[in-house]
Amino acid sequence: GAKKHNDHQLMAIRRTIEIGFSLLTYYNAENNRARSLIGFQSWLEIAILAYNLAYCLERFN
Repeated sequence: GAKKHNDHQLMAIRRTIEIGFSLLTYYNAENNRARSLIGFQSWLEIAILAYNLAYCLERFN
């Protein structure tokens, strides 16, 4: 059954998910101090925006 685990499409999807989780760890999502769901959502959107801005500045600069 090792061939099932070496599917390149599956590995690409897994890589994307792993990168997402590592970014949440990088932005310290485990220690978020939001008091409401809206506060957590706002914090998460800011973290994603900061990542996207840093990516664009690095890539296009």
